[in-house]
Amino acid sequence: MRSRLHELAALSESGVVTYFFQRQWSGGDFFTKSAMLLHWWPKVREHMNSAPKGSCWEIPFQWTWKDLSDVTADPKAIKEKKR
Repeated sequence: MRSRLHELAALSESGVVTYFFQRQWSGGDFFTKSAMLLHWWPKVREHMNSAPKGSCWEIPFQWTWKDLSDVTADPKAIKEKKR
């Protein structure tokens, strides 16, 4: 979904705060993904309270804490790609 700029634009315009998983999440087994999600959930939940409406964020696939990456689509890039 992140590569489909028109879908990101629709999410952003609707005001929904969206969270994506980093690509490495797809390589983990069920137990690893479950543990990682439980580990990250408090930080994501806290982040939801302050995230700007319509923003998109990426959850890293690592155990150590770090900031979530802002992956919100640039509206200018979406308009240029449509041309």
